[in-house]
Amino acid sequence: MDAVPYPLDDSVNWRLTTNWLSSSTATDADILDVLSSLTDLRIRGEYGRGPDTGQLDNVVLGAD
Repeated sequence: MDAVPYPLDDSVNWRLTTNWLSSSTATDADILDVLSSLTDLRIRGEYGRGPDTGQLDNVVLGAD
């Protein structure tokens, strides 16, 4: 499988959500604010019930 990069900057169009009905595009400053106070990171590889199998392998977090 190919790697799927998700840059942690405003090039990805991350969203700030104030409620379920409205959101705005996160700026680099917004993203830095969130990441600077991050206490844990949880990655959900798959969720749901059914006969299929989901896998998550070789997760890499790093700086370019």
